Amino acid sequence: SLTYFHPSHNLSFHNLRQQYFIQATMTASTSITTVLLLLATLNLLKPAQCFSTITMTTSSNPKPLALNLKVKVKPSQRTKFLTAIQANQQSTRMNEPNNLQFVIGQDINDADTFYLHEQFVNCEAFMEHRETEHYRVYKEFVTKEDPFEEPPVMCLYHLREENDDV
Repeated sequence: SLTYFHPSHNLSFHNLRQQYFIQATMTASTSITTVLLLLATLNLLKPAQCFSTITMTTSSNPKPLALNLKVKVKPSQRTKFLTAIQANQQSTRMNEPNNLQFVIGQDINDADTFYLHEQFVNCEAFMEHRETEHYRVYKEFVTKEDPFEEPPVMCLYHLREENDDV
């Protein structure tokens, strides 16, 4: 179960009882890459199904891709979650040269709420990350153990620099 919100595109996806409902206010700036990445991340599309389309659409936007994820973990699953996510983090940092950053943060008021921030050199690097063994092991843990107390919230975005065109 996952809720996704993309603030600049007014695009949100909700999973209710294993059925995905999509609410979207598409604008001229809404990227098909963003939509395809989201669908792949939600496992509504297999990465192989949309990889070639993403590859074609990302050539016009070679900027780094960032992902923020907020998760509320069941207290009984906290240790297992931290073990699984730290293994994914360590393997990503050590084995994926196209990963720029993978940070795990803990909420200052709630010891069971965590924030993940990941950055990749581009969308292709993120899709490659999703094909790694360490990511597969993490996703298997999430599927089998059901560690979240509430649906994770995800945001995908491209990084902008202070000198980027308006």
